[in-house]
Amino acid sequence: EILERVDGFFRDLAEVNDAAVASGASQILSVFHLSPGDLPALGGAFAAASVCVGWQRVAKGRDRDDARNLVEVLVANVRLEAVGTDLLVTLNRPLVVAQGSSAAPQTGAGVV
Repeated sequence: EILERVDGFFRDLAEVNDAAVASGASQILSVFHLSPGDLPALGGAFAAASVCVGWQRVAKGRDRDDARNLVEVLVANVRLEAVGTDLLVTLNRPLVVAQGSSAAPQTGAGVV
């Protein structure tokens, strides 16, 4: 169940970023469980944890569609039963900055 949930969080984020998986503007590369050894700071105080890794082609701010950057996206979901909630962590890392992106003047266009 938690694998499906983290997959759903990735898909929801893609939809919000106007980069739906079904449109081809994003792709899930892998989904996997985490063990207590992967999160030693939590001391095993979680019921389940999983990660979804993929990429999305997203426009920054008000950039046009032709200025979409390729971004690696990692979504982690940690179920904390003791407090009755899930902790959701989302990280992103630009892989390729589009020529017309508003980020290009700072980073330069191309592979980051």
